[in-house]
Amino acid sequence: MSKERMFNAFDDDTEARMLQALEVWLNNPLMRLDDVAKEAGISPKTFYKYRQNSLFMEEYRRRQRERFAAMEGKAI
Repeated sequence: MSKERMFNAFDDDTEARMLQALEVWLNNPLMRLDDVAKEAGISPKTFYKYRQNSLFMEEYRRRQRERFAAMEGKAI
């Protein structure tokens, strides 16, 4: 029985790279996408493929909303 991975990643390494890319992107929202990929240690082509993954983008948007809500709360 195979383990269910986040984003339907093929293996643990891919899942880890996807999570790393997600964190770099969230922490640097104004960074160019090519630079996000470089900082995450993946190619721009690989990062493009991640962004085509609906589960990856869903998680990105969810975390982005959480961060915005936290900042909004502090501002109020």
